[in-house]
Amino acid sequence: MSIRASSLPLRFKCSQAGRPDGSLVPVRTETSQAAHIGNAVHEVLAELVLGRSTDVSAAAAAHGVESREVAQLVANGARAWDALKPDPGVEAWAERELEAGALTGHLDVGWLDGDTVHVYDWKTGRRDSDYSAQLRAYGAMLLVAHPEAARAVCGVVFLRDMETETYTLDRDQAAAFLDQVQALVDGPPGDYTVGDHCGFCDRRFACPAKLQAEQRAMQVIAPAFPLTISEQIRDLDDGRLVELHHQARSIRELLRMVDSEVRKIVAERGGVTGAGVTLDIEEKQTREIDTAKAWPVLQASLSDDQLARAVKVQLGKVQDAITEGAPRGQGAAKRRALMSALEDAGAISLRTSTELRERRAAK
Repeated sequence: MSIRASSLPLRFKCSQAGRPDGSLVPVRTETSQAAHIGNAVHEVLAELVLGRSTDVSAAAAAHGVESREVAQLVANGARAWDALKPDPGVEAWAERELEAGALTGHLDVGWLDGDTVHVYDWKTGRRDSDYSAQLRAYGAMLLVAHPEAARAVCGVVFLRDMETETYTLDRDQAAAFLDQVQALVDGPPGDYTVGDHCGFCDRRFACPAKLQAEQRAMQVIAPAFPLTISEQIRDLDDGRLVELHHQARSIRELLRMVDSEVRKIVAERGGVTGAGVTLDIEEKQTREIDTAKAWPVLQASLSDDQLARAVKVQLGKVQDAITEGAPRGQGAAKRRALMSALEDAGAISLRTSTELRERRAAK
């Protein structure tokens, strides 16, 4: 059995994660929008590392995402690469497959410079996970592939925050790490470990330990719901409050999956009846307006004020549109000119909102 370097952060936290145990059925979810954005960014940055140019808009379109966010992350990646890249004459690798014993992996960028191998991994999500095991795995595999190297410098680049975490391995540390991975593969199953890492596990909805943790969370919430729930959780300490937040997020995901499966079954059966009600799938049709075809009609029929109330302009889509077809290197200038004109016209305002954001705590 082989093990991917990218799975090690999860496997080191819970040895049961990823094991081919027939008693726990893996749950696969659809690839998220964030993953599609990440794939587009990695594709463009790989070409950048190799000295080739790629159309960001085309890459975004190929992955079904808007180009604005991809372009921003690529721009951050380009700045990071300028700071990290080796001296001229040193060949850089991109999208390289690695293997050492049971361990396999796919690095984003790396190179050999003297007696040191370097490897960096682009992360397009928030800085909310510990990737040290994944990066040490890449470093260890590179030291196996390059016996002339004495050490490995491994880093993860968080493109949203423009922050880099770096780890260093010598040959003894790399050998010990590979032994640790082999023991994880060959050894007996360990205990289930519940934590925020469960959200990345394919068996999170069948794991007995996680189900017990969620039942404990419901014992906190359910008896007080809905009138005294605030009082019920207000006295929890910080650690228990974070744990409850993770459990609630997992329960929401579970409920979404239940709803999705119920819809599928109802559609397959052509409707179901029970408990005094009938569930069926109702087909609805909504009218949609082709903006380009409707625009002359709307201008002729509505005043400017009426048109402004009827039409919502999305700033991101306007910025994407203004750069379409722009010569290379001129898209950013056109966006800046547009934003300046909109601000001068008083068309830009700021709306403040809040969100619950999760980041790794400083050590």
